[in-house]
Amino acid sequence: MIHFFIGKQNTGKSERAEELVMKTGLSNKLYIATMKVMDEEGERRVQKHRKQREGKGFETLEIPMKLTEGIGQIEDKENTVILLECISNLVGNEMYDNPLRAGLDEDTFAREIAEDIRLLAASASELIVVSSVYDMKDDYSEETLKYIRYLDRTNEELRRISDRVIEYLED
Repeated sequence: MIHFFIGKQNTGKSERAEELVMKTGLSNKLYIATMKVMDEEGERRVQKHRKQREGKGFETLEIPMKLTEGIGQIEDKENTVILLECISNLVGNEMYDNPLRAGLDEDTFAREIAEDIRLLAASASELIVVSSVYDMKDDYSEETLKYIRYLDRTNEELRRISDRVIEYLED
């Protein structure tokens, strides 16, 4: 089963996703982190999320792209819940750092990411996915606007393949 948490930053979606992990009662809790830390703000976010998960029994895998490489590390599908955070980081990493995905059109890119996530979901009892949305602003660069379009299209695909969508879109 795929649960898809989507919303603006700082709306509590990560905390709610972690609460759902704990409610599953599954013994193997795997946290797949997609963020590449680039600056102090990124390091603060990582520390915040680590503190939230502290003492909850998560095993953390850092997989910034090529999600399917993590599948081989899952030994007990029936007792495993995966928390995948965050699609917004994954999209940026795949767009700019994965030569197999760089240059793909939005639709192909989004379908490929969704397929990776579907395969990841098949390797666990529950998959909980967290993603962000961003407003389009006139003063964004063309590259930032392209990233937002790719993220939006990927989020659409994830909505389509998810069994449950939980939205946090209010400020």
